[in-house]
Amino acid sequence: MVIARRTSWYAVGTVSAFTVSILSLPIGTLVLAPRDYGIFALVTALLGIGSLFTMVPCQVVLTKDLQTADGDERASLITTVLVFTLLSCSALGAIAVTIVAAFSSWFEHEWTITLPIALAGTGAMAASTLWNTLAQLLVLDGRARAHGLASIGAAGATLAVLSASLFLLELGTLSLFAAQIGGSLVAFAAIAALYRREITGPVDRHIFRRILTAVPSASVSTLMDAFYRAAERAILTAVAGPAALGLYAHAQTYSQAVNQGLKTISLSVWPESLREACEVPPVFSTTRRVYRYLHILLLTAGLVFVPISDLVVSGLTHGKFADAASLAALWMAAAAIQNAGILNLAYLYANGLGAVALRVNAISALAGIVLLPALVPHFGIYGAFGAMVGHLLVRRIGLAIQCRRYALPSLDGRLYAIAIALAGLSAAKAFWTLTMLETLWVSAAIMAIWLAFDRRTVGDALSVFVRMESPSC
Repeated sequence: MVIARRTSWYAVGTVSAFTVSILSLPIGTLVLAPRDYGIFALVTALLGIGSLFTMVPCQVVLTKDLQTADGDERASLITTVLVFTLLSCSALGAIAVTIVAAFSSWFEHEWTITLPIALAGTGAMAASTLWNTLAQLLVLDGRARAHGLASIGAAGATLAVLSASLFLLELGTLSLFAAQIGGSLVAFAAIAALYRREITGPVDRHIFRRILTAVPSASVSTLMDAFYRAAERAILTAVAGPAALGLYAHAQTYSQAVNQGLKTISLSVWPESLREACEVPPVFSTTRRVYRYLHILLLTAGLVFVPISDLVVSGLTHGKFADAASLAALWMAAAAIQNAGILNLAYLYANGLGAVALRVNAISALAGIVLLPALVPHFGIYGAFGAMVGHLLVRRIGLAIQCRRYALPSLDGRLYAIAIALAGLSAAKAFWTLTMLETLWVSAAIMAIWLAFDRRTVGDALSVFVRMESPSC
């Protein structure tokens, strides 16, 4: 399948999820306040740590074995992974609910987490883990169309359940968890129907033991990331309250949407990046051209969003999240730093050094955890943002150190230039209180300067992207 076609189906899922996240804002904020969104963000972050004990090792085993397995062996592999997922989610959910029930008064007083919220969060964790595990199966099988259609179903169900929970059942904060459960179960059911002949095989004890063995090594990096997220939300909630956490989580929504859009292309070009990483020397000619195109998309999204951030955030949330607009603009700059080091990662994974990349990520997450208590008490949500930027920069420095002997090319200079341009634009808008029109003029000037130095990139990278074919799946 041509990469452009595969990307279009991955993009369908991304656009569907983004559309639902945007539509759910005016619907949800008619009833819910920032505090409700803060509680939802905190619970999902804490339970997300537990779900990684299931997802990461399952993905590791699937990635290694699925391409060579066939017939009964393949059916046994898929069935075993699903059984492990169900058992581990049930065990983790029981532990979480037991802890909340045993210390209910403390959880309600400190974090306003009640037993019904803990039960709903556990259900949301289990449903999303099942959906994400089968989604990984679709990616490995190269079934981008099925992935896109399942994502559409999940998006529609999420919006429908949210509306019904808010206005018919009047569940309040629980509506957010109900929506996540509904969307995940619809997507899981659709994919399970697609693999109905392969999810009823025998459970292989050997595969089950291999998944258990993979838990410690495969989960370290992702768990550290999850601990960072949980610490970020817990510290911010303790210092500034759930409302501040709600503003902070909301501010990330817009940059996350942009990153998800870019991910649809990077996911499709990833096999080509791994192939080029094995060349001698690894010049990454095709990957670099495609990513230059992605960088222009990122810059364009940021230059458009920063001037209209106040209008967009206030309009979508009925003014309840207006204070998050300035931070949302800064998150666009951070999105550039998040995409740094892609060539280093491709080289490490392609040459059997994936464990090195995982260690670097774990160390950078630890650095972020150390920065949180140092910055958040003094700067609030901006302190949490600063800790995140520190986490990303330490990660990039670590990758550079690990790859220093390989003389790899780099695209990071462009990304740092984008980050500086967007952060500078956001700061200028706030400092000089520029109007939306004035800020748009500055954005246009920045884009004109960029294209003057990089005018061939769009046509060149797009032509490569459309022609290039992925390896057979």
